Amino acid sequence: PAKLFINLETNSPEKQQIEIYTLSSQLVLSSSFNQQSKIDISALPSGTYTYKVKGIPSNKITATNKFNVIR
Repeated sequence: PAKLFINLETNSPEKQQIEIYTLSSQLVLSSSFNQQSKIDISALPSGTYTYKVKGIPSNKITATNKFNVIR
């Protein structure tokens, strides 16, 4: 479970973008990062979220998963 941040790391030299969605597919956060990043999720209410990470500009999805936010 996550509370304030999620940590991301990629081996890709390409800039990446993370998109975080509610389980009803509503986009709630989008942020770009390079190989490592700490994404602030403190504004998200408790619940389960999915995310996808994709390359910029290739738009190729490099990761998908879900996580829980606990307040």
